[in-house]
Amino acid sequence: MSDIDQITEHFSRKEFLCKCGCGANHITKELVDRLEVVRIMYGKPMKVTSGVRCAYHNKGVGGSDTSEHLDGNAADIAVKGCFNRDSLMGFMRTQFKRIGVAKDFIHCDIGDLHGKPSPCLWTY
Repeated sequence: MSDIDQITEHFSRKEFLCKCGCGANHITKELVDRLEVVRIMYGKPMKVTSGVRCAYHNKGVGGSDTSEHLDGNAADIAVKGCFNRDSLMGFMRTQFKRIGVAKDFIHCDIGDLHGKPSPCLWTY
């Protein structure tokens, strides 16, 4: 992997590519910088399960028409177990005002483009 592909010490551009294979990769630097701070505090690897989504992939996974994934302003981070979820959530709250919690992932976004409530914490 070249230095160009590495966005921060712990995250590469490849991790945030649209999962459909279309090549969409317009993840925002601000989002990744905030995730880097969380990663350092958490002290463990964090797996990105969803970053940028093209409109086709977003529709296929049931995403909202105003999903922040479409603009590169959101990521879903895999997490297993209540201890890990609780620990990661504490660190996420220092960097993100919009967080969604699911059984196997935590969604975080920095989007303000669609007038969504902020701060906001929701469950899936």
